[in-house]
Amino acid sequence: MAVAIQIKNLDKLQKLAEKFPAVAERHVNDAIAKSLMTVYANMVPGTPVDTSRLREDFHVPHVTRFQGWIGTKLPYARRIHDLYPVGTAYKNPSKNKGAFAGFLTYAGNKSQRAINELFSIAIRATLKDISF
Repeated sequence: MAVAIQIKNLDKLQKLAEKFPAVAERHVNDAIAKSLMTVYANMVPGTPVDTSRLREDFHVPHVTRFQGWIGTKLPYARRIHDLYPVGTAYKNPSKNKGAFAGFLTYAGNKSQRAINELFSIAIRATLKDISF
């Protein structure tokens, strides 16, 4: 299960990372970690709950050099996520009455604006640190 996030000015960020990798890495990894936490925070309220195992198994965040992810290794996670169209109220069974299908996709979409802002901050911070 993967959610694609579009980052504005990614080309600019990539050029900075090529020229100044140590400086850019610090700011980009910070933006990645905060972005993943934003997605996670938007995902939790919509996650179906029976035993809470699915919600608790999402690992937040894993950040390595210029990349990061959140996810679960539960074999049934994709089936639960994709059971109905994104945003459809999750019908059966869930103790979370606000649960809906496509909870991770929805969270990624809802987080898009905040993620773009976090990466804009990373670009500005990198430029500030390399300015002479």
